Amino acid sequence: MTTTYILALTDLTRADAGHASTKAANLGDQLRAGFPVPEGFVLTTAAFERFLAANALGLAATPEAILAAQLPADIEPVLRSAAAALGDVPLAPLPAHRRVASAAAVWPFQSAPAAAPRGAQFGLGTPDARGV
Repeated sequence: MTTTYILALTDLTRADAGHASTKAANLGDQLRAGFPVPEGFVLTTAAFERFLAANALGLAATPEAILAAQLPADIEPVLRSAAAALGDVPLAPLPAHRRVASAAAVWPFQSAPAAAPRGAQFGLGTPDARGV
């Protein structure tokens, strides 16, 4: 069985809110209804659970522990592929503080501004501390 870590907004309905977030599911419904919604995708709760498990983190993990955690090797290529499919997101190395944005939790630690370019919330266009 293959675990789905990313879902396109175009594939979502309200029925997907439990594993893709209510916001993303509503955006999927809006797309289908013909409203102008930019292309996009969402990381699923499975991606968040994988991130927590790979880093031995619990739901009570501190912001510092989350920022120091590594994105699992099976999630990063899927995330990069989804971002590349958007076409205008530069694919720089993912800095630690932007490695996971998930439907499973609202990230109160380092959220991107609402007007950030697509992909900015994932840090895909931002060099990491090594300048790469």
